[in-house]
Amino acid sequence: MTRVAQRDYHVLADFRRSLRALNRAVDEGVRVAGLTLPQQGVLLSLRARGGKDVPLALVRKDMLMDDATTADLLARLGQRGLVARRVALRRDRRAADISLTARGRAALDRSMLGVRDRIQRAAREGELDALRRDVSAYLRFYGIGEP
Repeated sequence: MTRVAQRDYHVLADFRRSLRALNRAVDEGVRVAGLTLPQQGVLLSLRARGGKDVPLALVRKDMLMDDATTADLLARLGQRGLVARRVALRRDRRAADISLTARGRAALDRSMLGVRDRIQRAAREGELDALRRDVSAYLRFYGIGEP
């Protein structure tokens, strides 16, 4: 086993601290729109795929979630009027197509602006410096990328 240099510990610790700051900024920005991270993830997945009649299976794939978790998220988003679900009649009756509503697009846009604001603030405060500086070193340490 290769020894880990002291410098590697510093790079990894700094990078992870910046990553936590980024995650915190994203979480705070999403909450501005009254969403959770998974809810914003579903809305973002739908929007990235055109926002209309997106097969449920693709949303599940994008979110890396099981059927029950995805169904629960979609039910909550549907109750809030952020998405609409339509049974895909020609396919398996369990299959559905999901669309963003106007309200869902507005919530996603608010969350994206909130995230941008929080990330810019974190960057101004230097919380993301290691993330920007050390991402390649972090990945190389774990065997990804050029040595």
